[in-house]
Amino acid sequence: MLLTPFNNKQTYPGTTMIIQAYNAYKKYSTPYNCTGNHDEDVINQAVADMEAAGIDGHIHLTDGLYRWGDENILITNPRIRLTGEGLATKIYSTAQSSGYFLRYAAPSDTAALQVDALWFNGALGTNTGFLNATVGAGTIKDVWLTRLVMYQFNAEAVIKLNNCWGLNFEDNIIEGCAADVLWVKCLVVKTTGIITKNKLSGNYGNAIVTERCGSLRIINNQFDCRDNTSYCIKLLTNSDRATVALNKFELGAGFNGNGLYIDGTSDACSINKNDFKRASGTNLVAVDIANGALAVSLENNNFLGSWPTNISDPGSAIITKKGNFSDNDATVNNDKIYASAFIPNAATKVTPVDADTVGLFDSEAVAPNTNILKKVTWVNIKAVLKTYFDTLYATLGANSNITSLSGLTTPLTIAQGGTGNAYGLPTKILAQYSQVLAPADTNENTLWTGVVPGGLLGANGRLLITCLFSFTNTTNSKTLRIKFGGSTINSTLISTALYGYSLGVMLFNRNSESVQLGTFYSGNHYGAISNTVKTYAIDTSQNETITITGQKATAGEALALEAVSVEVLK
Repeated sequence: MLLTPFNNKQTYPGTTMIIQAYNAYKKYSTPYNCTGNHDEDVINQAVADMEAAGIDGHIHLTDGLYRWGDENILITNPRIRLTGEGLATKIYSTAQSSGYFLRYAAPSDTAALQVDALWFNGALGTNTGFLNATVGAGTIKDVWLTRLVMYQFNAEAVIKLNNCWGLNFEDNIIEGCAADVLWVKCLVVKTTGIITKNKLSGNYGNAIVTERCGSLRIINNQFDCRDNTSYCIKLLTNSDRATVALNKFELGAGFNGNGLYIDGTSDACSINKNDFKRASGTNLVAVDIANGALAVSLENNNFLGSWPTNISDPGSAIITKKGNFSDNDATVNNDKIYASAFIPNAATKVTPVDADTVGLFDSEAVAPNTNILKKVTWVNIKAVLKTYFDTLYATLGANSNITSLSGLTTPLTIAQGGTGNAYGLPTKILAQYSQVLAPADTNENTLWTGVVPGGLLGANGRLLITCLFSFTNTTNSKTLRIKFGGSTINSTLISTALYGYSLGVMLFNRNSESVQLGTFYSGNHYGAISNTVKTYAIDTSQNETITITGQKATAGEALALEAVSVEVLK
């Protein structure tokens, strides 16, 4: 049966179905009448009728006593409201109760759920919780949980919300539970909402746990927790821009829980005007900030009583502290900024100017002000670096600021990389002075290679290659070769009885790095030339290899390269 709202002072959109307790004081004409035994069956029937009718609406529980048996209530309506009459609507678990009393499977991204004004005791059930809205593939757009009074649940969490975009958790009392109280998780960082005017006390788990909940406001609540591994609030996994303000964290004697925890992925959280008060305890912390948290602000908080640690951070979070008060120590370090991730996460400027400032950690700061961010100007950094490098390198003076060789006022010395006078002298760039024997065969064997760096000769430089060979004094043929850039620039056949031979090549770049004029010589390379002057097209603007080989007509004879010298004149 579809009925009109039960109370003209409260209106709910859609159709209202009334669930009547077996001992209700106010009587209604409704087909949904409970017996005080497995009353969830009556509620499930009303839910099924509403879903069969294809309507959104309101299910209202009258005053009186309801007993939860062995079934859960599963709601899949896109938009539904479940309400009672406050302390007058009492729901008790039984020995048959297990799991969550209410399971909500959001069917679409427009789904919304409201639960208001119920009293619930979960003490007699096994692993019991009140609401699990983590089932289903849809996203809950709005969740309103208000004026709920709950005791002694013992599931993983009393209330679990997943894929929740909007949350209003207000004016609730949840006490004496052996579980986390409110667990909120969103798969994307879109959750906004408010948790306010609640009393969450005497529980052995965490009071509030959030994951991926952006811009959540936790304001004007009263917290405590009993377990020393638990926190009144835990902000986890990108719970960014959370505001925690005007709350009372009051842990009396025997309450061993911690206050607030912020993990290293939750940034830009504001912790303001809270009272952190405890009577006793060891190894506990009021505000615990993990490594990596950015832009956390703590202002005007009071740390009262016997907290062993007021604010704990590893020195790698960015924390601003102002106006905080402690009546037992001075560890709040007001008006300071603690940072290590601040600079790496800033925007980039490629070219600094003298007036720019650079952040640094003052390693000489005295405790408790260690890890404090300070600044220094770029002009001061340059001055300090100059003082340091002046101890390693010569300061500017004559010929030390060279833009071209024509700018020299006096020649560079050989030690400075010059020639020692105003005129060019050959510079040795490659050499080999140890003997290299050719193998006992008749092949052409490579005895030495060296690389002339590209651009070294310039357009008009000279390359001088000189080799000294020794071999067996017979008339059997020996062929000596010098190759450069893949071209054979000297090939000499020795067929007379000699003990050795001095061989060389002069190669001149002619107004280009890839045009050469050259000849080879034996003995003195100055004077008459007995061989034709030749031209080459070797690109000396890039690295080119010199290769020296030797070849014998008789394998058993000796042939050795005794020395090589390569010189350049520019």
